[in-house]
Amino acid sequence: KTYALSDWVQGTADPKNSEGLNPQSDLTKDRIPVSGAFIKFVPETNGIFTVAAKTNAGKITYITDGSGNIINSIGSLTSDTSYDIIRTQVQAGQTYYMYSGGSKICLYYIGFTGSGEVYSPWGDADLSGKLTSNDSALVLLHSVDAAAANLAPEAVAHADVDGDGDITANDASMILTKILTNVTFPVQG
Repeated sequence: KTYALSDWVQGTADPKNSEGLNPQSDLTKDRIPVSGAFIKFVPETNGIFTVAAKTNAGKITYITDGSGNIINSIGSLTSDTSYDIIRTQVQAGQTYYMYSGGSKICLYYIGFTGSGEVYSPWGDADLSGKLTSNDSALVLLHSVDAAAANLAPEAVAHADVDGDGDITANDASMILTKILTNVTFPVQG
């Protein structure tokens, strides 16, 4: 379907955080909207979240993760009103927010294309949301030089995929095996 600009839906109030401020204001560190016009999205599978949005002149439309970190945005603080399509890779079970900073969000289309895969953090050493050979390489590096691998604490917590209590070359090997054959890690039961 082709959407005409008259097919849009717009919120009735600007987004506000728990302090009653614009979530993207320089006056606050709280980047999570709790009232006004915003979308909260928690996908059941990994996939692509797609939105067609109008962003008013001098405004930015944001997609943030559940901690308020900006993961995608459209618009400009200096440009004219824009009509954009924004596609964002999302992970199963994670919370995402979409809103226009200091403005009512204006939407033409919202869609989600799931990959069918349910995300599991086990073995995801680079925290990319999927298992790749890079995860195996990072786990192997961590097994010989943890400082050089510099894994985030949540990655370290999920790197011991064989459940023996240590992060070893065997864990790296099991990650590669999982990528190729989709076996279940021992820690997953």
